[in-house]
Amino acid sequence: MKRSVRNRAKATLKKRTRRGFRGYPIATVAYYGPDDRTVNRISVGIIAEDGGEADMRRFYGEPGQNIRDDIPIHRAVVDHIKARKVVSVALLDQVNGCSCHDDDEMPAAVRCAVPCTFWEDVERPTDRLQRMLGTDDEEE
Repeated sequence: MKRSVRNRAKATLKKRTRRGFRGYPIATVAYYGPDDRTVNRISVGIIAEDGGEADMRRFYGEPGQNIRDDIPIHRAVVDHIKARKVVSVALLDQVNGCSCHDDDEMPAAVRCAVPCTFWEDVERPTDRLQRMLGTDDEEE
């Protein structure tokens, strides 16, 4: 009988997210990829204080690798969050679109070979969230 290896680091992120806001510093964790099932980048923004700027760090897999459940990468994310003494975690567990062409730090081998057409007509999770919160940038 084959046993699957549990991604404890990802489970740790989800558990810390369920705890809710407990103060600063807060980490936001978001997945990005060329479609809604493939993750090729995990972005972690850490905000030290209310109104502060996010200190961003990005984690990448190998070219063509889906890192949604990659144990070593999630472990690196959790270690980064622990090292920064983060109190609260917000995790967007859905793929939030592909911004590989806007990411200057993304290794060329991981970038999409062609423009990501999947996201052209698909509402991204953060678009829905902004609409629900009424924070859309509306033109006057």
